[in-house]
Amino acid sequence: MAARVLWEDLVRVQVPALRRGCRIVAIISPFQGDEGGSSPLTRSIAYPTNFLPTTQPTIYYFYVLLLKNNNLYKGITSNLKRRIQEHKSGKVTSTKNKRPLKLIHYEGYLLKQDAERREKFSKITKGRRLLKQQIRNVINKYRGFAQ
Repeated sequence: MAARVLWEDLVRVQVPALRRGCRIVAIISPFQGDEGGSSPLTRSIAYPTNFLPTTQPTIYYFYVLLLKNNNLYKGITSNLKRRIQEHKSGKVTSTKNKRPLKLIHYEGYLLKQDAERREKFSKITKGRRLLKQQIRNVINKYRGFAQ
């Protein structure tokens, strides 16, 4: 069970904390008064601003390219714009002879392992079928775009 925080203690902390550059963040307390009720009460607490995350998390992208020969290329990257530019300029060996190509689908993941798992699954028969089913309208729209 969580430790009990008194509302009076929070009020005493908040005013000086605001002067020191702290941010008030809402928390939920399951306690209501001294008897402990069933409905939660909203409380707020001060956290130092350097406690809150300031950097953006890295997003890992799973992406699908439609190639000149109407095949699909699947890959992952942390910088989608750079990677697509590398494909279009011919710096990627597996796609340089299959240009022009078109980005037709991408998904963002917070964990690299999730993006890798999605890529691996999309390369087996069951995953390939599922992916083609999910993006079939886009594939049909851009099929033969290079001609």
